[in-house]
Order: sequence, then C-alpha cells, then structure tokens
Amino acid sequence: MHSQGLAGGVAHSYQASACKTPARRQTVNVIGDSHAGAYLPMLEQLSADTGVSVHLYTYPSCPFLDLSQPQGRYRDPGCLAFSQQVLKKIAEESRPDDVLFMPSLRMPRYGDQWASFNIPDMHERIYNPAAEKDRAEALAEAQGWLQPLAQRGLRLVFEAPKPIFQAPTFRCADAFNRHNPICVGDNQQPRSTLLDLRAPVLNGMQRLSQQVPGLSIWDPLPVLCPGEVCSSLREGRPLFFDGDHPSAYGNWVLYPDFKRMILSFPEAAPAP
Repeated sequence: MHSQGLAGGVAHSYQASACKTPARRQTVNVIGDSHAGAYLPMLEQLSADTGVSVHLYTYPSCPFLDLSQPQGRYRDPGCLAFSQQVLKKIAEESRPDDVLFMPSLRMPRYGDQWASFNIPDMHERIYNPAAEKDRAEALAEAQGWLQPLAQRGLRLVFEAPKPIFQAPTFRCADAFNRHNPICVGDNQQPRSTLLDLRAPVLNGMQRLSQQVPGLSIWDPLPVLCPGEVCSSLREGRPLFFDGDHPSAYGNWVLYPDFKRMILSFPEAAPAP
C-alpha cells in the first residue's frame, strides 16, 4: 500500500504483484469520507484477489455526493476543493470501464463514538421540508459532477445507505455494558425503520441511475441485514465499529458481494 496527501485529504493505493492468475486491467477508484476509509480491508483484499489497482481518496467529514445537500454546503471549505481535484485526477488518468465507487454515510448519525446526538425523531429530521429542499438541490447538482466521468466510459457505483444504529457497537457489544446510558437500542434496528429512513436518498440514486450512463447502485443492506431486525452484531462478532462504520469483520461479510459486483463489469481493454 502507498499513501500520500492530496488537497487536504489522503490517497491510498493498492497494486497487486506476483499474481498467479492474470490480473484484471481495471482500476477501482474510491472517493468519500471516513465511510470510504472504513472499507480499506475490503479494497485491499479485492486488489490481492483480482489484481485490480485500487486508489482510495478520503477527506474527513467530506462525503462525496451525499445527496442530502449540495457538495459544498455546510462542509469544511477544503471539502469542495478536494472533491474537484480528485475528480479531475480520475478523469485524466482513468480508462473506459474503470470504476468509481462512491461510499458515504448519506444519512444523519444517531451519535459518534463518544456521545449520542439525542435525535428523538429521525424520520422527522429526514423528511422535513428543509431537508427535502436540500435533497432536491443536491440531486440537481449531482448530475453535473457525474456526467463528465460517464462520458469517459467509467462505471460509476453509489453505495446505498447501510444500516445505522443508535449506539456505538464497540462500547455496547458486551453484556457488562448493558446499563451504559449510551447503549440505546440493544444493538438493533427494525429493518422497516431503516428502509424508511434511507428511502429519500435511495430514490435520488435511482433517479440519477436513469439519467447518467454507467451509473449503478451497490446495496450492502441485504447482506448486513437479511432478516426483519437488523443487528450490529452477528454471532457475537461486531459488524460495525460504532453506529454506522463497518468493522473489519463487517468488511469480510460484505466482501464476496462487493467482489461479485466489481467482477460483473466488463474488463478494461488493453492500453494501445
């Protein structure tokens, strides 16, 4: 792995070597915030298994096209410049059939590792008129970010919103933490609640996929939550680190489906 700074963010690169089978010629570019960085184990394994080159670009608290608000609004001023520079770099260096994967949270958080944000009604926070207005503006703007990449023949992949939980898993996974005030929700969420909360963003992604050539959606929720109740634990192992970042184990659970998705794309043509 090689890491370097880029426009206030960080770029990680994986390049497989000594492959026993012919390496795929594709490059998988990944852009986002800490939720993109949380997929490092999965991305490293993908490069090792298939030979693809992986370039991950991350900037703290800077989701790329989170579809809840325009890219530059309410963010660190460097976020917009970072997003612009990374997309310029990808457009200049990528070949047709390379991939741009865009994982981010794209939903409000119930809290961080240390405190609850005390959101009594997440549905109201997501569905109120001001939030709906911000989403409409974000959706109108998003096509302009994506079209130049689509015109170059890139495969564009949104990550559909993952489950979100009311408490940080690493503080609430053990029985002796049961009475910790931050451990709300018993590490669980009804699937129906999560589908309702993510519906506006997912609808926006689906609309964009009809407008932008080569844009698709990878949905981790069915893998992480196959039943009617979603849990941040599986067989006692944490699928999530906190309330929304996947753990290393969560990466291994998701990896087969993610790899299947990447391998479903046609392989890039040899460079002339």
